[in-house]
Amino acid sequence: MEKLSHQPLLEAAFELNWKNTKHPFLDPNYQILIGALYERVRDKFPQVEALPTASIPPEALPPNNRLVQYRFWSPGKTWPVIQVGPGILTINIDKSYEGWSKFRQTVMYIINIFTDTYPDSQNLFIDKLTLRYLNGFYYFSNHSNILEFLSKYLHINLNVDFGEPKNLNPSDINLALTYELHEPNTFLNLKTFKGKVNNEEKLLLEILVASNENKSIENFNIHDWLEKAHEIISSVFKSLIRGKLEKELR
Repeated sequence: MEKLSHQPLLEAAFELNWKNTKHPFLDPNYQILIGALYERVRDKFPQVEALPTASIPPEALPPNNRLVQYRFWSPGKTWPVIQVGPGILTINIDKSYEGWSKFRQTVMYIINIFTDTYPDSQNLFIDKLTLRYLNGFYYFSNHSNILEFLSKYLHINLNVDFGEPKNLNPSDINLALTYELHEPNTFLNLKTFKGKVNNEEKLLLEILVASNENKSIENFNIHDWLEKAHEIISSVFKSLIRGKLEKELR
């Protein structure tokens, strides 16, 4: 597919859910990790933001409740941004996304530092990996019928027969579909819903691939997982926008 002139991408994100198998309920390495991780990334991510959740001590959090507590921003509080909390690490980028190759490079740079910095890496295990892309389409606002737009532009066909009255048009939509993939413990999630971006109504389309794992991070090839996940997301996105919407975006 040729590069789109009007990129609908709003955000791309990679998320790692991790655990210490020796200390599954309260990781004693977490507080050490925050400072050590920042020291290693501060040249590229110098601005620290402590979120309100940072005041919650890890021992007060319910088990497996992964809350982001800190953000490490690029200079000038720009994107990409690293988010970290007990058992969670994410790398997010907004519309400044410059292509998969560069984003993957950023993700791997941070993952390698994270793995190297974690004080007890032999007990550091992956719980879940997620790659997510969120897109928004202005063209929705020109269509009074949501289902018509989904069918005409995104090849998502929903036929709801209420009997009487006929021709009811939904005023809102929040659709989520989950598909199991051939890879073990891996699934594709497709969501579409209405939302406002910069005070303009859009139809939002989220495509994500996630894998539930229970493997040592040292023995797992995250780079290869990222490549496969991105290939699936890219293929689904191209298939959904093919035809009229692709021409509009060009």
